[in-house]
Amino acid sequence: MGPAALLAVLAALCVVVYGPVSLAQAHAQLIASDPADGARVTAVPAAVTLTFSDPIAAQFVRVQVATPAGAAPAGASTAGPRVTITLPDRGPGAYTVTYRVVSADGHPVSGTLAFTVSGAPTASVSAAAPASATASASAAAADPATSAASAAPAQPVTPDPLATPDGAGSRSTAVLLGAVVAAGAAVLGVRLLVQTAARRRREQR
Repeated sequence: MGPAALLAVLAALCVVVYGPVSLAQAHAQLIASDPADGARVTAVPAAVTLTFSDPIAAQFVRVQVATPAGAAPAGASTAGPRVTITLPDRGPGAYTVTYRVVSADGHPVSGTLAFTVSGAPTASVSAAAPASATASASAAAADPATSAASAAPAQPVTPDPLATPDGAGSRSTAVLLGAVVAAGAAVLGVRLLVQTAARRRREQR
């Protein structure tokens, strides 16, 4: 084999071995994101930024956003290798961004980015008690007479010594009538005895 043929064989081997590697390195790849994949943040970011290794064609950018409340519309803009995706605020929970872009050499790149928003604890319940106490204090200051009347202790009820329980008057009347009837019967009995004794004396004479 001559020198020319040997060089041709070596060139062919280089193309076979290093050609696919060079083509693969020419395709765009995601090299950074904000927030990072799997991150946990304290607030919903206004946008998600994807940075690729090569410039991205704006007309071929497709994104989908899943929020704790379900799928939500999202817009995207490009600036060289950077893609900015506007993110709707749907409160704490898991967010997933699915993207598909095309690099300047026409190679499509797709993937998924997920992160979690941890919500801050609400203080509405704990704030309700101070608010209620403040409102009560304001009402008391606005109407001192009402406040004093509400705070005054209840006066005990003193029973009337002259008052009679229910039914006492009717029982007293019944007793009085019974006494009158008994007295009348006694008088009548004594009179009958006197008349009987007088008649017997007359008969004995």
